[in-house]
Amino acid sequence: MTFIKKSVTFIFIVVCFSCKITKNSNDKKEPKVAYLAAYMKAKDEKHMYYAIATDTFLFKEINNGKPILSASFDDKLIRDPMVFQDQNGVYHMVATVSWKNRPLTVWDSNDLIHWENERLVDVAPKNASKTWAPELAYDEENDLYFIYWTAEINNEWKTASIYYATTKDFIKFSEPKVLYSDDNDGILDANIIKVNGLYKLIYRKNGIWVASSKNALGPYSDSYQLTKENVEGPYAFHLNNSNEFGITWDYYRGNNGFGLLISSDFENWNRVTNQKKPYYNENVEFPEGIRHGSIIGITQKELDSLLIVFK
Repeated sequence: MTFIKKSVTFIFIVVCFSCKITKNSNDKKEPKVAYLAAYMKAKDEKHMYYAIATDTFLFKEINNGKPILSASFDDKLIRDPMVFQDQNGVYHMVATVSWKNRPLTVWDSNDLIHWENERLVDVAPKNASKTWAPELAYDEENDLYFIYWTAEINNEWKTASIYYATTKDFIKFSEPKVLYSDDNDGILDANIIKVNGLYKLIYRKNGIWVASSKNALGPYSDSYQLTKENVEGPYAFHLNNSNEFGITWDYYRGNNGFGLLISSDFENWNRVTNQKKPYYNENVEFPEGIRHGSIIGITQKELDSLLIVFK
C-alpha cells in the first residue's frame, strides 16, 4: 500500500492509490439492535478494541479481549478512536497517531470488520505543536463532512482550541479553521451531535461543557457546564430506536472507566452510572481499562457478523 501526500494552495491532500471506498449494502434506516463501543485501553494506546451491548448498556468485550486493529504509521498509536458512518453507509475511523507530531490517521470500512486504506492526514494549522482527539461529523445543510480536532500552537496550553477542515471524500481536506476556542484557557476533546435542529458541541474545560449552534460549523455559543467532575473524552450518541441521547465520559484519573448520562433535550439529564465509585450497576457496565472512544448503534446483520468474526 503506497501513500503520497501532496499539498496545493489552501487544500490539504492525502492521495491513497489503493483507496477504494464503496457503498455499504446495509441500509442506514435498518433498526439498530445493539451498541458497539470502539476504544483504546489505559495500558494500550496502540490498538483499538471492541465491546458490544445488547442488554441495556452492559458492554462486553469481544474477540476475547484482544485488539481489533493496530496502526502502521508515526508513533503507531490508535488513541481516541472515533467510528463514523457516512451518508452512503461507509464507515470511517479517525484517531490520534502521535503525541508529538501533526498528522492524524484515517481508515475506511464497509463492515466494521475489515479496516482498510490507513492513511496519514495533515490538516493541522501552522505552528501546531501537536494535534489529537480527531472526530468526524456531517453538515446536513451544506452536504459536507468535516474532521475536527484539538490543536495546540507552539506548545502553549492556552492556545489549545478546536479546529476543523471540510471534506467530501475523506481524502481531500480544506484549509483548517478554528471551530471553537476559549480566550481564557485551553479546551480539548470536542464532540458534535445534532439535537432537535441544533448542533451541540461537547468539550472539556475544567469539567464537561456544552455549546450550541444552528450551523454545524458554528458559531457556537450559550455554553453551559454539564459536570464539574474531573473527566475527559465526552462522546454523545443517539440511543437506538429512540429520541433520546447518551453522553459518556472518561474517568481518566485512575482509569476508573466511563460515566453515562441520558437526555431527550440536552438540558435535563438522567445519570445511568452511579455518582461515585463503583460507577457501574445492573444497568450499565463497560470493560475494564476502557479509555477514550466512541459508541454507535449497529444492525442485527452487523451484530451477527461481528460476533462470528470476533467471537
